Amino acid sequence: MRSHNSRVQHLFVVAVVAALLLTGCMVGPNYKTPPAPVASDWIELPTTAPTTNETTAATQAAERSEQTQWWDSFNDPVLDQLIRTAYKQNLTLQIAGLRVIEARAIRGIAVGQFFPQMQSINASYQKVGLSRNSPFITGNPYFDATSATFDVNWELDVWGKFRRGIESADASLYASVMNYDDALVTLTADVATAYVNLRGIDERIRLAQQNVQVQQDSLGIANVRFKAGGTTELDVQQARSQLTNTQALVPSLQQARRTTELQLCTLLGIPPQRLNDLMGSTEQPIPRPPDSIAIGIPAELLRRRPDVRRAEGLAAAQCAQIGVATADLLPHFQLFGSVGYLAENPGDLFNSSSFAYRGGTGATWDIFNYGRLETGVRVQDARFEELLVQYQNTVLQAQQEVADAVNAFIRTREQERYLQDSVTAGLRSVQLSSTQYKAGGADFIRVLNATQFLVQQQDALAVAQINEASAVIALNKALGGGWELRKGHELVAPEIIERMRHRTNWGNIISSDYEMQKDLMLFQRPKGALPTDPYPASGH
Repeated sequence: MRSHNSRVQHLFVVAVVAALLLTGCMVGPNYKTPPAPVASDWIELPTTAPTTNETTAATQAAERSEQTQWWDSFNDPVLDQLIRTAYKQNLTLQIAGLRVIEARAIRGIAVGQFFPQMQSINASYQKVGLSRNSPFITGNPYFDATSATFDVNWELDVWGKFRRGIESADASLYASVMNYDDALVTLTADVATAYVNLRGIDERIRLAQQNVQVQQDSLGIANVRFKAGGTTELDVQQARSQLTNTQALVPSLQQARRTTELQLCTLLGIPPQRLNDLMGSTEQPIPRPPDSIAIGIPAELLRRRPDVRRAEGLAAAQCAQIGVATADLLPHFQLFGSVGYLAENPGDLFNSSSFAYRGGTGATWDIFNYGRLETGVRVQDARFEELLVQYQNTVLQAQQEVADAVNAFIRTREQERYLQDSVTAGLRSVQLSSTQYKAGGADFIRVLNATQFLVQQQDALAVAQINEASAVIALNKALGGGWELRKGHELVAPEIIERMRHRTNWGNIISSDYEMQKDLMLFQRPKGALPTDPYPASGH
């Protein structure tokens, strides 16, 4: 029995040594970060923004502090609470996190392909009866056959096909994490925008109601003067028309407010409801953006924006698929073997004399399918080139979004300052015209014009303040800010993880300490196999 075991052990050692010796080559191109069209600096920066060096320092300082997020610059505790609530409860973000879990599992399958692809324990009992007239029968044609074996078939990764598959799965997992980060960037910006819109609509409603009160006073004055014979009915009807027109603004603004509130409910992952408890008083001012914003240089977008990094991860994953397809052009080498026990009588199955084994190597080469296989390589290469161009296009779009947001920030701030002066003048104009009308020194049309102009300018100022805050939010989104919120946290809610563990054995795939590189220490990884700046999916 010991001699049988030593033979099996010797066969196993030979197989492992052969496998390691024959897995040093990897066909196909190694991924390299493609060049991208990046400007050296932004064409137009706000006059209040820091210089490039100051901006870079500010950005690096912000990255060193995980507690600092871009929305903190608004100094609004309600906004901070809303964003953190959405981070915990938003269902779209949970879906993105589950896709990361799925990508981890898919990567586990790719790793498993490197090892023996077929490993099975087989047992059988047969009662056999052969033809007596067969020319090959020399003994008893009737017999029993009992077996218990362990069978292995291992296609060796001679050309790196399976390692390229692991490389592709690594990059796809990286891209899925970047997709989650991009969803988080979008979520934080959407919540902030909805919140600013709500505060802005509340301000517009308050101003409209305030102007309704002013115009009601004007109507009262016109009525008094008409009854006293100091003016005609025309003044009364014009005052009433202006009043009802201003009153009509309120329902439309209330409708817009409810629509925005419902949108915010969805972002928070809750059913439609009033958000009075979360929002607090409706008389809170529109959030004011900071005086200066850290913008950085265009090249920094390549590491800060998750969508750019996702595009590069997808390109890296596809690059490895070229190697997978190229390996199919070459011979496939296998190791196979079986050890176990064979006997006619089941009672003799596990006797030492029933021990049996077989092992060997084999090779296959699909030489007559070269047209199809070469076309398959071309397909993968075309897809890779497509993703390279998509990466470059994503970089261009990222720069456009930042430039648009910078320009919007500059112009809306400039507009807001002019409108502030206009509203101040409008208020004074209403006071003067009303005083003169009461004294009979001006006709009512001047009062109407002054009050109507004030309504328009106050509403325009509120809209400009909304747009200014929204431009800052859009700029931070364009700069790729907000994904840092997930650092140190798992990407799926704990209750979902618990539900999944209760249903299925997930091992360490949904553990908070999951790291995608730790089981690859035996593999020679090509340099640049993943995009730069990789980090564990768990964020540690």
